[in-house]
Amino acid sequence: MKNRPGVLIALGLLLFLAIPAVRGWFESHMTRHMLVQLPLITATGWLLAGGREPARASPLHAWNAYGLTGLLLGVLATSFWMIPRAIDAARLLPWAEAAKFGSLLAAGAAFRYSWPLAGRIVQAFFIGNWCWMAAVVGLLYQDAPTRLCAVYLADEQINAGFWLVVAALLAFLAWCLDLWWSGDLRRLLGDDQVPMDAADHVKS
Repeated sequence: MKNRPGVLIALGLLLFLAIPAVRGWFESHMTRHMLVQLPLITATGWLLAGGREPARASPLHAWNAYGLTGLLLGVLATSFWMIPRAIDAARLLPWAEAAKFGSLLAAGAAFRYSWPLAGRIVQAFFIGNWCWMAAVVGLLYQDAPTRLCAVYLADEQINAGFWLVVAALLAFLAWCLDLWWSGDLRRLLGDDQVPMDAADHVKS
């Protein structure tokens, strides 16, 4: 099965991230927790999805037309774990840690299935909103007069906020570069008369 290597890598990565000592190392610093561990869990969900799109005639495809439902669920899940109380709970409560892993794995799978179904306009809406929200949260972490997370020091909060803004800018820049290199930007600007199909311009 052609997707087996990616799935095996994802399972190995998931087991690695679940090791208590590894979890503790990531979560001992706010920047590693938010900017390394959380994206790695989401990426693991992406890999576990295996790159197989639901058949267009399946109920799942109808439920996820143009990738809207999956992208919405993915954005909500990843955004939730930017909230200070959510980060605190994941560090302190076993059930919250399990919920973090489960929701981010689901978010990664939802992104994998939904991104190829979305046209550039839908992608722009979701990536723009996510990056804007992440940047605002990052600025709040930097400018807050007090600690927002009970389990992390103020300097860790400022550092995490800075890198969250950087990550938001890089994510948006990466999407813009993909838009440019794929030629879709010319189509959006009207320089290319070839119509854009919602599912044909995005690499799976």
